[in-house]
Amino acid sequence: MYKSFLKRICIVIFLSITILSCKQYKDDSISQKKITILKKYYSCGQLKEVGALIDSLKYGYWVTYNVDGSLDTECTYFNDSLKGPLILYYSNGNIKVKGSIDKGEWRAFILLL
Repeated sequence: MYKSFLKRICIVIFLSITILSCKQYKDDSISQKKITILKKYYSCGQLKEVGALIDSLKYGYWVTYNVDGSLDTECTYFNDSLKGPLILYYSNGNIKVKGSIDKGEWRAFILLL
């Protein structure tokens, strides 16, 4: 009977810790963050930049454009820092550089002339 009681106590403690940790995870999840789509424009009205902010930090896929509307850059941000694929374009739309960035440094790239 004593072993059965201890077993029940252990189960109650385990379930309590599990429930409390799940509650804390939910509070820290992205659903509690402020997500905004940012669009910046040139003074002429042309779209300059578009991407997502999570709690005012750049995250995910971002695109920048030249004043004439041509694609300038496609890149990925994580916690307001460039990280992952990056593509730079010539004003005619052809790819200038294609590569990857991590911690602010090029990890791999191809320069296309």
